[in-house]
Amino acid sequence: MKILPVISTKGGEGKSTQAANLCGFIADAGLKTLLIDGDFGQPTASSIYQLTYEAPCGIYELLMQSVDLSESSNIISNSFIPNLDVIISNDPQAHLLTAMLHAPDGRLRMRNVLQHPLFNEYDVIIIDSQGARSVMLELIALAATDTTIGIVKPVLPDIREFLRGAFQDKSCQNPL
Repeated sequence: MKILPVISTKGGEGKSTQAANLCGFIADAGLKTLLIDGDFGQPTASSIYQLTYEAPCGIYELLMQSVDLSESSNIISNSFIPNLDVIISNDPQAHLLTAMLHAPDGRLRMRNVLQHPLFNEYDVIIIDSQGARSVMLELIALAATDTTIGIVKPVLPDIREFLRGAFQDKSCQNPL
């Protein structure tokens, strides 16, 4: 299983669109794919594809560990595209930010929960993120198996902002 977070420290870069498009292409190629919408502020990724079944729970219950994962229909929504499932974003009050910040395993919670056998059936899991540096972005990035996809528009100010958000250590910044 590959876990690919799609991240940027800036909003409006196209993360949700790129994540959804990538999921559609991968699922269309025949690989079992899961799209997790980790953007609670603007949950776009989970609304791009029409759902044939919407699970009663979403990312909030997944990360709060309050959903029974032994029954996939509790958490996994089905899209109209064969091989493409979705975990919806459902934290409009942003309670996860505080909860994950204070949880002992907060920054590793996504990585830990995706180790559940339920997720072994997927060839690829793509996680969309919110465009802001936060504990949620960190826990999504740390869930990666070996690759993270960073989205930046090819506009110099956007690239500089991405670098400032991604590399807080001034010695790591590239003076563009």
